[in-house]
Amino acid sequence: MAAFFLSQRDRLVIALVSRDMARTSGIDASRLSVLYLTTFSITVALGLRYLGVLLMGSLIIIPAATAKHLATALNSMLVIAVTIAMSSAIAGSVVARAVHCDAGPMVIAIVAVMFFVSLLRRKA
Repeated sequence: MAAFFLSQRDRLVIALVSRDMARTSGIDASRLSVLYLTTFSITVALGLRYLGVLLMGSLIIIPAATAKHLATALNSMLVIAVTIAMSSAIAGSVVARAVHCDAGPMVIAIVAVMFFVSLLRRKA
């Protein structure tokens, strides 16, 4: 998902802003939407097995909200959100294994801490 999104980010932004502009630029917005929704649904399906329904929703929303506080441009927001999601998933899994608890809640706890730190940084 991250590789697809980062490689197609310019085309996705144009398609989201205006389908007419995308068509003029030679972008097949319908095909791009199907590819995006397919990769997104695969990511969610895999995440549901690992995290559960409520926690998967959190892992989709919180990194984006955190990146919004930290980024100055759309491209940096995308990179920051992906980095936060991936690093919290890896760190949560490692910490959960070390303290012998479920990985899902630990991943969300770590991403939530990152969010609250971004709030503090934003106000400073």
